[in-house]
This record gives sequence, C-alpha cells and structure tokens, in this order.
Amino acid sequence: MEYLVLRKQKNSTDEEVDEFKTFEQAEKFADEEYNHLFDKDIKNNEYFIILKSANPDEESEDHFDGDIVKTYKAIDNTPSYKKPMSFSADITHW
Repeated sequence: MEYLVLRKQKNSTDEEVDEFKTFEQAEKFADEEYNHLFDKDIKNNEYFIILKSANPDEESEDHFDGDIVKTYKAIDNTPSYKKPMSFSADITHW
C-alpha cells in the first residue's frame, strides 16, 4: 500500500500502522482516530503521521521510508516549523 498511518505513544515500544491505497482513505481513517483521542493521549503522542511510502511493496526494506504528507500535532508548545518533513524507519525488529 502507498499510504501509511503511523502512530506511537511516548514511552511505548508499540507502533501502530495502518495501510491504505489512497491519501483520502488514509486521511479519513487518521482524522477519525485522532478525533477520538483524549487530550492526555494526544499529549503522549511521539508521532501520529500519514506517510507516503517510498516503495509501496510491503515486503521491501524501504517500505517505511518516504515523505510525511500530514502530521497530527500533540497539544504542546512545539513550534509548527519543527514538524518533520521525511521519515525513515528502522524495521529490522519486525
């Protein structure tokens, strides 16, 4: 799949991943998930992003590399200019 919704809570080793064919599908899902979070959960987000995969082949090593197309912010004072522009994951543990 080409679009990945990736989310991880601080102090957690678990990363949640959902995959979609289109950005619209990924955004609809992520918007609904994010809107159901409590403020305390939003504050504890390490990241909550939609990623356009560099390689849609789910078996490839660079499947979790790509460009961030949407970032869901935590409730804090992080300046918006500090949001990440690309993402590369170490998937050797998978």
